[in-house]
Amino acid sequence: MVKKVITLTFLLLFLVSLSTPANVSAVKKVYVHIAGPDILGIGEQGDYTITIMGGPAEEGGEWNYTAYLIGTNLTGASPIFSSPATESSNNNAFILKVTAPSVEQNIKLFVNGTSTKNNQTMWKEETYEIKVVEPIVISATIHNIGEVDVQNADVKFYVDGKYIGYETIDFLKANGSEDVTHKWVVKSLSLGKHIVKITVDLNGDGVIGEGDAVITQNFYKSGEKADYTWTIYLAVITAVMFTLLIVVGRKSQFKSKKRKK
Repeated sequence: MVKKVITLTFLLLFLVSLSTPANVSAVKKVYVHIAGPDILGIGEQGDYTITIMGGPAEEGGEWNYTAYLIGTNLTGASPIFSSPATESSNNNAFILKVTAPSVEQNIKLFVNGTSTKNNQTMWKEETYEIKVVEPIVISATIHNIGEVDVQNADVKFYVDGKYIGYETIDFLKANGSEDVTHKWVVKSLSLGKHIVKITVDLNGDGVIGEGDAVITQNFYKSGEKADYTWTIYLAVITAVMFTLLIVVGRKSQFKSKKRKK
């Protein structure tokens, strides 16, 4: 009799263990992945992708995130703790727009991601580090001394041979001028000589060649402080033969190297 009771007890335990894995597999660990720029200029906006994986929502539930920035001075920033970003969806990928604060610093993007189905909810917290810096501002005044209007001209900017971005002139009439400004966001800039190159695609063919404008200019960094917006002003006359006028706005760190005549 004792043997039968022991055998029945073992059989019941074995049957329970067989039914367990299906429940466990439906409750996988939750993961949160954040992707986006790790550096922003002050006041700059950036898009961040938040992906939530695992948990009960994998079986047809709902995903949700709550996010905000953490920093020493979040003036002008969003989202923040008192006004967080939040969104729910049956899709586990979200796009979050972040606005950097108006002060240089290291900040963190905090995200709480949840996975829910029926009465079951699991969550995971994750952070993403972002460096906020003062951008270097490169401004070019483009003069069209030709007799033909220019439309949709791309002004491309390079520093030390590396492409850093572009701006587009929608319309520049003959004998007219247009100021173009590009903000270059860089984590750090080494001391010494650097070369700025600006190209203007006047005919809109995507290739810089005869009839387009190209100009280069040296500038120097002599200190490590980054408390200012450095502006390099270049005036480019858009013609096959053109001259260059340079006035460098600086505050003790950058200086222009004059061309030899």
